[in-house]
Amino acid sequence: MKRQMKKALRSIVTSGMAALLTLAAAAGGSLWAADEGGATQDVKPGTAIGVAYGLSDFTSQGYGSGGLFQLALTTRIAGKLYGQFMLGRTLAPVEAGILDVGTGTAENGKLSITPLTFSLQYRYEGKSPLVPYILIGVGFYLYHFAPEAGEEGMTADVAHRMALHVGAGLDYFVSRHVGFGVDVRYTPVSTFVQPYSVVNPFPNDYPKIHLDTLAVTGVVKYYF
Repeated sequence: MKRQMKKALRSIVTSGMAALLTLAAAAGGSLWAADEGGATQDVKPGTAIGVAYGLSDFTSQGYGSGGLFQLALTTRIAGKLYGQFMLGRTLAPVEAGILDVGTGTAENGKLSITPLTFSLQYRYEGKSPLVPYILIGVGFYLYHFAPEAGEEGMTADVAHRMALHVGAGLDYFVSRHVGFGVDVRYTPVSTFVQPYSVVNPFPNDYPKIHLDTLAVTGVVKYYF
């Protein structure tokens, strides 16, 4: 099942990139029509709100891929450097035996992740409607594991964490105010299952778990 989802993910990304390149070729390389004075306007708007949906895939065994929904606010800081605040939500299946949250057995369940992130983007803007970018950022990730049998008896949960992320993307402007894009991000996260009674956020006596993710999303943005 996981292999099929990864194959579908690759197919979606490949098809999306091909569609964007086709649109770019049809656009003839110039984003803005000439204004009344005859000069082209190739300056992109500086702020955008966006909605993204895609897949978040865990690199560790036993964690499945989950749908990823995101809301984002992007604004120009200086020149081609932008800042982006993003709030997301992922819900992914977890196989039995992977997480023990104190119910007596390590069961199948769902792991929810709510990331709140800030990224710096460098955007390669020009006269083309295609705008590639690279990014690096930091985020705070809220985790919660819910066993299939219910949460009664849980005495522990996955500890929340801060983590860095890196990524790249490609936007296509269909008009001065509307754009579509593809965004790819990798987030390495090392955390642990923390008993509710533990106050110290960095205990050394609990085994670490790795929740590294590779997320690929399709994005719709409105610029103003």
